[in-house]
Amino acid sequence: MDKVIKIIISILTILLAFLLGWGTHASINRNKVRTEVKKTIEELNEQHKKALKSLKDNYDEKLKKKDEIIADLKKIVDRLIKLFESTEGKGVERVIHNLRINQEKLRSI
Repeated sequence: MDKVIKIIISILTILLAFLLGWGTHASINRNKVRTEVKKTIEELNEQHKKALKSLKDNYDEKLKKKDEIIADLKKIVDRLIKLFESTEGKGVERVIHNLRINQEKLRSI
């Protein structure tokens, strides 16, 4: 579960850094990307809370919740990759690269 929490924190860090950079540059899809990233941050925070709560549960419940959290995170990462692949701007390639790294980490868990 520690790996899942680290991946969530990594994705949140990537998105927050991207939002900071994104805010300083004008772009065509600026509002769409900003709202999508904020929505995703809220979802990641929700998954993070679930992961922390599951640390308190018994072992079988932990495994079940871990699988659910990982499946949700995979969906979130896939959606973000699709969003950023259709977006242009500074730092987009780096964000996609970091998302793909986290995607691979999720597959290996």
